[in-house]
Amino acid sequence: MMDLPPELHLAIISHLPYPDALSLKHSSRYFYTTVYTGINLKIEWLISRRQLHLECPHDGSCLLNSDRNFCRGSV
Repeated sequence: MMDLPPELHLAIISHLPYPDALSLKHSSRYFYTTVYTGINLKIEWLISRRQLHLECPHDGSCLLNSDRNFCRGSV
C-alpha cells in the first residue's frame, strides 16, 4: 500500500467507514496524519448503521470530540 501514490491513498481513504479509517489511522505515522476520523465521519457511520438496521451503540455518552471517547470502545 505504501508504494501507491498519495493521491490513491486519499481516494481509498475517502471510501472507508469510520472503524476501518480508525484502524488504518493507527497503522503508521504517515496514515495517522493523513486519515480523517473527525465528527463528520463518525456521524456518517452512525447514520449508515441505522439505515441498514444494524446494531448501533446506545450509550448516551458517545462523545464526538475524540476517537478515544467515541462510544467508549463499542466501535
